Amino acid sequence: MASVPLNGLTITRGKEHLSVYRFNTRTATHYFCSLCGIYTHHQMRSDPEKYGFNVACLHNTDINNLGVIPTSYGLNHVSDRPAKNAVKEKANTMPLTREFKETVMELCQNPEYRKALLLEALESYLEGDVTVGNSFLRDYLNATQGFAEVAAEMEMKEAGLRRMVSNKGNATARNLFSLFKLCQRRESINTAEELFRLAG
Repeated sequence: MASVPLNGLTITRGKEHLSVYRFNTRTATHYFCSLCGIYTHHQMRSDPEKYGFNVACLHNTDINNLGVIPTSYGLNHVSDRPAKNAVKEKANTMPLTREFKETVMELCQNPEYRKALLLEALESYLEGDVTVGNSFLRDYLNATQGFAEVAAEMEMKEAGLRRMVSNKGNATARNLFSLFKLCQRRESINTAEELFRLAG
């Protein structure tokens, strides 16, 4: 992802196919293609006068030719660093106690709560918060006892899936998309757009 001032980005074609979503604080405006689901750009929370955009969506751009690109860690988002760091600290230090597991499993009896977990995970990944996103997905899979089933459908070992969503897990985009697709299907959700719509 890169960023430009609002007047520095122009949609030259296909604007009518863009869908808009606003998460949590509803400050950032995220745009997705309603046909294929890809994230294209968003008006940033940290600086509403700028767009963050998916470089791979730029016309005639081959991301393989961009060379080494500096990156930043999403947990340091200036708009919610204290909250995100608290979640990260919890993810890194909190033991998965019997009480905690039972509470999450009880909450996950509610399909709306399960969908909310998936939405929070997806939002965290989109904002670069890999550790937090993994934590939400891990809670979902633990609470729904879905690790074995989902791992089998992904044609990988359960231990590999657990590593993928661990605190230090760093899944490939292909594996992450496959994982989300399977989790959505378990909740009878056909597309990411439908998941966002359910969130209101």
